[in-house]
Amino acid sequence: MSQTLKARNCQAILDWIMIRELYFLLSLLQYTSAAAEMKEWKAVTPQNVTTQRGLCAQIPCHYPSYEDMEHATWTGIWINDGEPPTIVFHSKQLDKTVPRFRQRTRLSGDLKDGDCSLIIDNIMQEDEGSYTFKVEVPSKDSYISSVTRLHVSNFTDKPSIFAAEMVPGKPMNIKCTFNTTCERTTPILTWITPADILTSNSSSVTQKGNTLIYTSFLKLTPELKHHGQKLICRVSYPLDSSEQTLTLTVQNESATIWKKVLITVGIIFCIALAGFFIYRYIQKREEKRAPEIKESTVIYSPPFGIHQDTEHAAAQGYTKVPAGRNIGQGEPTRHEGPLYAQLQELPCRDTMVPKIETTEYASIRFQ
Repeated sequence: MSQTLKARNCQAILDWIMIRELYFLLSLLQYTSAAAEMKEWKAVTPQNVTTQRGLCAQIPCHYPSYEDMEHATWTGIWINDGEPPTIVFHSKQLDKTVPRFRQRTRLSGDLKDGDCSLIIDNIMQEDEGSYTFKVEVPSKDSYISSVTRLHVSNFTDKPSIFAAEMVPGKPMNIKCTFNTTCERTTPILTWITPADILTSNSSSVTQKGNTLIYTSFLKLTPELKHHGQKLICRVSYPLDSSEQTLTLTVQNESATIWKKVLITVGIIFCIALAGFFIYRYIQKREEKRAPEIKESTVIYSPPFGIHQDTEHAAAQGYTKVPAGRNIGQGEPTRHEGPLYAQLQELPCRDTMVPKIETTEYASIRFQ
């Protein structure tokens, strides 16, 4: 019995050793695979980023995230490549950050999600330079991203002023807005108004996507004496400021009414003038299409020749009766029997159409 028990114990020990060796081999294989993947690790950052002095700056940074790696042990470090290089952000030991960047730098995302983007608040001119991101993995090498150049320009953004119609003695609200994407860099909106005008103001902040909208409302009662004076809305940061100017336009109500009347009369006059020109244009087109004016003469002819001409009628002793313009001149004469008339077509006046003569006969009987 004792030999059998010893044999079983030995077999168990051998099995445990084999399992441990197998686990070690699997761990080593996994580590080798992860290390091979890490050799291909690369953080993607832009070559250049531009921001304005006094605002904030964001340097985008992303890298592949591996599920089999323990990201909680990773350390993310942003370095300013100056002389000498300085640490501007350290994810594990904040005290390693140089005093100039403390409380001004942070990551916009999480390292475990592959987001290493850096945000710098209250940008100063001396923040301009080159920046590099480095990640340190325990028991492995450190990996460094490409270099990003940060450019700092003057503060040029201005607020916007929206004003309504100004009527003397009537209270009104004027709105001033300023948009920004910097969450921790808060602007201050202030008004500069004429000294003799009563005002009151209120403010609000709204968010639309990643944009913060700062709004200041100014309530005032303008008078005619304020016409042409300046109203200023100023946005201020710790390091810079800018402003927008509005010229007050205060008009008498009666003058405004007369202005509206004149505008209405002008519109009516323009419509009437356009109608007149259209009428004249149509009238000229109708005149061009009018038929030619024709004149004719009527000549008595004897009843026996249906194709008898005028000379033949005159030779037979028949009388030529006036027609057209000559109708009604002379003594009216009554004739017995049928009369025949010859009609001649004459061209219109003032035209170069050649003369065309045609002969037609009609029987005319007098009662």
